[in-house]
Amino acid sequence: MNESKHHEDLVQVLRTATEFEAHTKKVVLLDAGIEATVISHGASWAGMIKLSRTEFGAAVWVKQEDL
Repeated sequence: MNESKHHEDLVQVLRTATEFEAHTKKVVLLDAGIEATVISHGASWAGMIKLSRTEFGAAVWVKQEDL
């Protein structure tokens, strides 16, 4: 599978105001056996921790087939 096809198979399931909230949702999905990815749209003030509110929030993405 090529890289562009891989991205086409992902869908955003929710958007949160903080990266922390997005990561907690990801853990719930992982516990249910669903692989999830968090994508943040901007640098957070917490630097590498990436748990703070960001200008654009954070999104949780899953594979289309896991919807």
